[in-house]
Amino acid sequence: MVPSKFHAVNPSELAFRLATIGAFREAFKFAKGVTLEPIVHMTRILKSLLIYILFVLSLMLFGDSRSNY
Repeated sequence: MVPSKFHAVNPSELAFRLATIGAFREAFKFAKGVTLEPIVHMTRILKSLLIYILFVLSLMLFGDSRSNY
C-alpha cells in the first residue's frame, strides 16, 4: 500500500470500484497460470482408469494371449 494524502471528503463507492477494477487489471497483466493440485491428481487418476479400461477391452476382444508364452 502506498500512503496517500489526507482528503477532507471521503471517497465514494464508485472510486473504490474503479480502484478495484484497476488493481485487478494490473494484476492480470503480470499473473501466470498455475495448475491446481486437485486437477493434476484427477488427471493422473483418469489416465490410469483409461489404461485399465483399454486393457480390459483388449482382453475381451483378443483374449488373454499371455497364456501362450
